[in-house]
Amino acid sequence: MSPISATTIDRSVSPVGRSKDGAAIISVHVQPRAAKNRCCGVHDEALKVSVQAPPVDDKANKAVGAYLAKLCGVSRRSVVLLSGSQSRKKLFLLESLTEEEAQAKVAALVASAER
Repeated sequence: MSPISATTIDRSVSPVGRSKDGAAIISVHVQPRAAKNRCCGVHDEALKVSVQAPPVDDKANKAVGAYLAKLCGVSRRSVVLLSGSQSRKKLFLLESLTEEEAQAKVAALVASAER
């Protein structure tokens, strides 16, 4: 899958925020042990992502980080898990994207998930 770009997203339900230094933070709701890796839209003000990896030994966390990096067109190293390592609701920092860039990418993901 190639990196994506997009239009706009409704900020009232946006899963994207900004860190103190201006990098993007994405709220993610994770569904482990799915049939395939995919973005499922927005769930409870978080980007819902399904991954095949089980929630064992940090495998699902690593899979979500790698999948977000692929979808956003950034390196895996620039995606950092901030919180939620033992929860389905997680916060990821995207060090190489601004909030506006991440908003656009998430908008494209949500639009493609709704098709």
